[in-house]
Formats: sequence, structure tokens, C-alpha cells
Amino acid sequence: GCTNEASCRNYCEAIDHIDECLNFIERFNLASADDLKELHQVADAKKSGMAFPGNCKTKNSCTVYCQITANTLECVKFAQKTGLIPKEDVGALEKFIPYIESGGKFPGGCTRKKECMEYCEVEEHVNECVDFSVRTGMISKEVAEEFKKTGGKSPGNCRSREACDAYCKDEAHIDECMDFAIQAGFMTKEEAEFAKKNNITSGPGG
Repeated sequence: GCTNEASCRNYCEAIDHIDECLNFIERFNLASADDLKELHQVADAKKSGMAFPGNCKTKNSCTVYCQITANTLECVKFAQKTGLIPKEDVGALEKFIPYIESGGKFPGGCTRKKECMEYCEVEEHVNECVDFSVRTGMISKEVAEEFKKTGGKSPGNCRSREACDAYCKDEAHIDECMDFAIQAGFMTKEEAEFAKKNNITSGPGG
């Protein structure tokens, strides 16, 4: 019975109204496929009688509750059970759980993946974020030292060895990658000059 966008949004914020609102949203194609998938996961959780974090009753109250670091573990486990966390993130998340249970904190007190990524992209926070990654088993100490040497920066902002290899095999990126390798201590200036002079982007067998 809501009569405008504001009142409808307010009504549909309540988890108790999710089935009614989901049917309306689907009937008029008012949400993206990703948003619909998330709504269905929440609706399924409600139907199964699953307890919501902190017994929250609206999307906003759930978000506020889960932004409190002390509630992170409860919210993470809820998101795992409902499938709200993408499968590709579950493996990494499982490494966090023992760390959180032992009283560990996320970098800068961040609570969401996007928020943590934005925090860790700031150069001043690199060491804190790298140490966090070592403690949670996401990266080795050796990789951590490489990150610290370069201030967390990488050629073309590549995020994996495969991506960095592909980026640096492109002749257009030779200078950038050589400068990075010198800064990180992977090669000397003399070795870099030799590689540039002879247009070498990889060794025998890649």
C-alpha cells in the first residue's frame, strides 16, 4: 500500500516484507540480476528460520550491526551460510576466521571487502595490510618483503604473478617493469640496461 518511492523503500527495508517486495521487484524488473540473487538469498534465509546477525530487522540495521568489528565473525558466518559471500572469496575468508576468533582486527578497522581494499590501496597503509595478510596466511613472508620493498605498487597495478608476467612481456611496458624490478631489488641497473638494450622481456623457456 505504499504510495511513493520513499515509502516503498522504507517498507521494503524490513526483512519481514522481503517476499512481498521481491515479488513486486521481479514483476516489474526493478533490480539487476546480482541484486535479485542477493534478495533471494536473504529471503531463503528468512524462510529457513535462520537467525539474522544481532536479530536485525532491516537492511540498514543489519549493515550498522555488521560494521562493528566485534560482530564481524557473526556476520561473516551468516554471509557464508546464506551464500552472500561469492564462492571465490570463501577460501580467503576461511583464513580470516581463526584470526578474528583470536581477537584479530582488520586493517584500519575496515569491515567490508571494498572498504578494506580502498584502505590498503593507500601507500601509508601498505605495511599494516601486508602484515595482516601474513598473519592470516594469505601471503608468505617472502612475498610480503617484496611488497614492502615496492610500497605495494606493481607494474600496471597487476595483482598476480600471471598478470604481472603478461603485462611485462609487452614491449610497451619494458621501461616501467625494469624500473620496478630495480626498485624492488630483483635486478641491478646494469642488468636492466642490458635487458632494455637487447629487448629482453623473459628468459629461456619464459
